[in-house]
Amino acid sequence: MDRHSKGNGSGGDGGTPDKPSILEGILHGLFEGLIDKDETVRTAIKSSLVKILETHPARAVDTLVEYREKNPKLPEQTVIILLKAVERVVNSDTSLPSEANKKLITLAIEELTRSADHQPLIQEHALTILVAIGRNSECKAVIEALMAHTKEGAVAHFMVMQCLGAMATANVAGVLPFIKPILATVLPNLGGIKQDHIKQAHAYALGHFSEALLEQTTTHGATAATGTANEVTQPTAAQDADASTDCSTEISVAYDVLFNQWLHTREPKVCVEILQALSSMYPLLPLDKIQDQSTRLIPQILALYRRSIERNSVTQFLSSVLKTNIALQPSLLDPVAEQLISNLFDLICVFPDYEKPQTVKGHYEVLRCFHLLSGIYASKIVDTLLIHLRNNSERDRIKSLLILTHLMNTSTAQIGDKMQGFLECLKPMILSEKGIKMKMTLLKAIVALSQKGFIKEKEFVWFVVRYSCKYTKVNQEHGSLEEHANFVLSCENSLFMLSSTAGTMDELLKRELLNYFVLLDYTDVCSNLAKCLGSLFAKSPNIEYEIAAVDETDEKKDGAGEEHAKEGSHANVKSGKIIVPCPESIFARCLALLGNFHCIKRSSNILTFLKYYYPHLNPELNTLWDKHIPDLLLHINKESVFSRKLIEFISDSVEYLNTRDENFAERLVNKMSDQLNLYPISTPHLEFVMPTMTTERGMLMKSLALALCFVTEPQTVNAKIDLIITSARQEKLDKHIKHAEYEQKIAPCALALGYISRKHLTHLIKKLAELAHIGGRKHSTGFFSNLHFIKDTHKEQELYKTNLLVIKSFGHILDESDPMQSLQNLDDTILNFLILQLTGTKDQTIMSAILKTLLSICNQIIATKEELTAPLKYRKQIMEAVFSIPIEAPFNDLPLLPTILKLGTDFIRIGGVDPTESVDGSVIFEIACKNFFSCAQHLKIKFDSPEEDERNSFLAKHLNESLPELNALAKAIIETDPSPSTLDLIISILEAWTRDKNSEVRICASHVFNNGLEVYIKSMKIGCEAPSKFNQTGQMLGKIVPRCIDSNGTVRQVSVDILQKTLEISCIYETLTIADSETDWVKEIDLVKEQIITDDPKMIYNLAGEIAKIIALRMSNFQYLQFCKTLLQGLRDPEQSSSIGASVVLKFFIQHKGSELFHAIPDLVKDSLSAIRDCEINRARSGVLKALVALTKHHPKLVCFEMLTQPLPYER
Repeated sequence: MDRHSKGNGSGGDGGTPDKPSILEGILHGLFEGLIDKDETVRTAIKSSLVKILETHPARAVDTLVEYREKNPKLPEQTVIILLKAVERVVNSDTSLPSEANKKLITLAIEELTRSADHQPLIQEHALTILVAIGRNSECKAVIEALMAHTKEGAVAHFMVMQCLGAMATANVAGVLPFIKPILATVLPNLGGIKQDHIKQAHAYALGHFSEALLEQTTTHGATAATGTANEVTQPTAAQDADASTDCSTEISVAYDVLFNQWLHTREPKVCVEILQALSSMYPLLPLDKIQDQSTRLIPQILALYRRSIERNSVTQFLSSVLKTNIALQPSLLDPVAEQLISNLFDLICVFPDYEKPQTVKGHYEVLRCFHLLSGIYASKIVDTLLIHLRNNSERDRIKSLLILTHLMNTSTAQIGDKMQGFLECLKPMILSEKGIKMKMTLLKAIVALSQKGFIKEKEFVWFVVRYSCKYTKVNQEHGSLEEHANFVLSCENSLFMLSSTAGTMDELLKRELLNYFVLLDYTDVCSNLAKCLGSLFAKSPNIEYEIAAVDETDEKKDGAGEEHAKEGSHANVKSGKIIVPCPESIFARCLALLGNFHCIKRSSNILTFLKYYYPHLNPELNTLWDKHIPDLLLHINKESVFSRKLIEFISDSVEYLNTRDENFAERLVNKMSDQLNLYPISTPHLEFVMPTMTTERGMLMKSLALALCFVTEPQTVNAKIDLIITSARQEKLDKHIKHAEYEQKIAPCALALGYISRKHLTHLIKKLAELAHIGGRKHSTGFFSNLHFIKDTHKEQELYKTNLLVIKSFGHILDESDPMQSLQNLDDTILNFLILQLTGTKDQTIMSAILKTLLSICNQIIATKEELTAPLKYRKQIMEAVFSIPIEAPFNDLPLLPTILKLGTDFIRIGGVDPTESVDGSVIFEIACKNFFSCAQHLKIKFDSPEEDERNSFLAKHLNESLPELNALAKAIIETDPSPSTLDLIISILEAWTRDKNSEVRICASHVFNNGLEVYIKSMKIGCEAPSKFNQTGQMLGKIVPRCIDSNGTVRQVSVDILQKTLEISCIYETLTIADSETDWVKEIDLVKEQIITDDPKMIYNLAGEIAKIIALRMSNFQYLQFCKTLLQGLRDPEQSSSIGASVVLKFFIQHKGSELFHAIPDLVKDSLSAIRDCEINRARSGVLKALVALTKHHPKLVCFEMLTQPLPYER
């Protein structure tokens, strides 16, 4: 239903006669309920009243007004709720009838004026109701009702004046015709007002009347100036203008009272209201009065600052006076101009407290006054500011800069021609200022000057860039840590803002930022520099080269007095002046910085910069980089992928550029060589933060190597190879640095040499051979060599560094170069060097490097096995040296074990026909198992100390890495000769470890056993060359059954899997078919496998019976005796549960197959009695006895006869 239609008239006159009485009853009930103590109830009643007032406005308002008239002494809480309900209705979109509005106006005014005292909880709601009604078409009714309470000869109620002032703001056009009559009534009584709150209300009303008059005057002036007023609106505008002119006399009278009498009040809030009113009234004063008073008025206003009045209000009044006088006749201010500028300068707030809005507002109001004065007194203001800028007082200098910054943003036209003096004054300040607050103010001034296009000198750019860097040690005398951090962030943001938005100094920024980008001191801010450069070159990729004056120096000068050495080595020369670094220098710098994968933001910024910088390298390079750079950005969070794609990016880019400029690669590697000093090995101690550059230095080496692949000049190639080797040997190594740390430092150099081998293998091998020859020399065995006090430690360290570099480099050469070429260059010198180092050192770092290098050799040989038939020399000697590395307590060399095992696997795969160089797989596997499981024996489940826990974690980590390699070794041995004898060899080596006391050993051994059987099944030979029977079935099953009843659930489960594979192998040999997963016995054993992990002894006992049943059904009868004998040997198992389990399975097996053991009874009885005699576990002995009883049931006479032939008595 339409709300407007529901709200018309009486809201239901055509309804039934009892409806009004019902509505009134409901409303009276709700009114009575407003005294309820429950807040929830009162809120619900208020919502109900609002709804009724919206749907039945006429009757509801009548009832409410009538109720209030009948109950003049209602509780304050009830009145407030009623007013709030009305307030919500009148502020909503509900259209109320005119009669209802009039009654609400009467009600609100009654509540507004009921008390002569200030009752804000009631009076504010009543005022809001009146303003809401008067905002629309009922403005006249509201104003007339309020004017009825303003009588001549009597002071109007203060809330009436407050309401009139609010109405003047809410409905300017509606109130304007009534201002003059209101003033006529109010003015005669102003002089007699004594109470402060009444003064405040009258000042509020007068101020808002003046604002309304000013607004109408401004609107009329704008309309007349544009000539857009039509004939209908012109009379109205003229009338409004006349109204304002007519009120000037009344405003003048009120102004005199407020300024001369009321302003002397001591109440701060009243003073503020009066000053705000005076600010609005002053422009409306008669012109002659303004002209007469201006000279005297300004000193009077300035004197107000000495009183305890809110300064913002005083400044607003002063601003109004200045604006009015300047617009009227600027010369009026000449007598007080000097005093005014001086006083305003003192009023500037040096450090505005943004938590106090009035303070900040006052500060900006003072700046606004300077803006007004700058139109006529620009020279005086500039002279004053320059004087203060040269002052020793930091506060005065900050104030000057604040004013300058504001005027640059607001009055550029007035002070623009005077900026040269400021710039000359700012230059020394940039270098000399120490205080962080002063620097922050300088930064704001520089930004303002830059945005207006006044910055042409590089010193200002230096300031912003220099202080984007963080201090190594913050001097807190000049500012707190937080202030320094905020200043650094402000410099970064300002630099990017100038680069991305202003556009007034793009060319200067391009040239300067490119120079800073390739300097060591600014490495820490290279991310932001790249971000800014990316923005600059995105706008325009061109660089405008500036011709410098003859007397300009080439060096950049900064406040710290730093020297930018060798700047000329990486710069373009234009007209005899160094301007910007050459593209090769920029590209080399970018590539090095991209090497640190932990600086993701920096890498992203650099890639974005390169995306727009490409024309300086080659205008057509975008065809390649449009593919590479987005791909790099996509994988920037994935270190390994990003590293690989970055290497491809560098190689492809250099190749592309070198095909179009054959000297590009050579120029690039020369620039990279020159930039090596940008990445010092030891971080220098500077005033500003310098990050560790180890990673970037390594990336530079790798980039140089990739670029060197496209250089053909032998001299250059040899020189750069020497440079990389020298750089690696320069890395520090002493007693405080672990060898593993040193290995990480030289790793990039070794990898770089590997990259070089892609194209310059011969040069590289020759160089490494020379170094290997030096490293392989035997030490002197003379008399003095045995005297420890003359031991040459430095010489040994240098020799160690050389040897490690040669070993690692050769490994990378094998990985990176063409396999055919690298293996053909594999001469005796390198191999003998590796063997000598491996056998003659106990250093784990060296051994690890040698093992990895040998692994690379094996990988290359395996990859080229078909093309290169010549076997590896000295492989047996190498293998013996590798597997003679002791992996024993305290197992410090355990990290080498995975590589050793992998090497064993590769050497077996390499093979060879020469028997003298053949490698015995069984020996290797036995040593490998001994090393692996001996270490696993030291694994613990419970720890007595944190050190034990840490040690156990160390062992577990490296054993977990070694286990797959041990499996791979077993796999290689079996695949080389997949015969039962090979399998038997593997099992015999693992057997002892499957019965170890340590459960972790048994788990690992079971996994290796299981993996070996799986490999055997996949690679075993079937046919005429293979045996028709698998004779080891009984023995293997007998050995594995005790493990199926192990105390460890994992061992049990894996062992059942081994049992299944053993039966499958037997099935394949005997039937030449693979057991189907749908076969009954396979299903049964799968079920056992799922349930065997239980810890319920009874269930395990039942599963032992199932295992015996499956074995009895699947095993050939000629294997029965061997199986039983092996089970009897299992009684000696170190695990008690396994010993008992073996006896239980034996019992169940004999129950099933005892009838077929007729010929084996003598041996079986004899072995059983012997096992009983040797076994110390009662339950196991009992199980064997039960097995004999089961056998007796099948063959009573033979078993009894055999028993009686045994010697007596038994000891137990």
